[in-house]
Amino acid sequence: MYSQQRVITGDGKVVQLNHDRTWAYYTETEEDLPSIEKWRALTQNPQILGFFSGLFDKVGVRVIDTGEELTCIQYADSATFHEGIDKNDVDFIVDIYSYQVDRLASHVRTGEINEVEQFRILTTLFTPVATAGFNNPAVGVFMTGRFFSCFIKRKNITHMYLLSPEPEEEPDIHYSLLFINRQWLLVPGFYGKPERVFKIEKQKGLELHRKMFSVMKADSWLQWLKFASWYKKWRAEVEVT
Repeated sequence: MYSQQRVITGDGKVVQLNHDRTWAYYTETEEDLPSIEKWRALTQNPQILGFFSGLFDKVGVRVIDTGEELTCIQYADSATFHEGIDKNDVDFIVDIYSYQVDRLASHVRTGEINEVEQFRILTTLFTPVATAGFNNPAVGVFMTGRFFSCFIKRKNITHMYLLSPEPEEEPDIHYSLLFINRQWLLVPGFYGKPERVFKIEKQKGLELHRKMFSVMKADSWLQWLKFASWYKKWRAEVEVT
């Protein structure tokens, strides 16, 4: 049993459910500080920066329950935060809650991001990155084309398990990768009868994320061809029968 679970109410508030059947609204641990200030320490820790390297260059972050919007920009050996989001000038946008801001900030203060928090970050970024790729016209033409489909032996329904390193603390996450009407869709949960099943450990998920993001940045057909070959090898390591 999980020691604590969180649910989101219809009006965007976060409620904590405790194992003793009590509940309470989530209260920020540092209410006097905006999210941008809580995350400033990210820019001062090489280990933290190293983990985020390759996951994005410029990401927009919306904190749903506080209404805050901020942008994080990564450089070779540093990062900066700015208030606001220019939707046309970020790689993608993630929607999170203030408890996630506080949780990451607490790990930053310890000097490292543990395995479970790395998994949480992966699951937070997984859908926005995939969606950004699928919505890119150049990417879409390549990934829905006949050559790519034949080369990777495309299936229309794939079920994906993102495997938590500590299921008792953070449960596995499930996705369906669907090819419908010549469009790729990644949706939470399982839909349809799968033609493929992936079981993806955290490190393999981060590997896929970094590889896909680097190819999206290159925006080159040659790089997408190389990605297709790489993807077949990666898939062989995570596919189950």
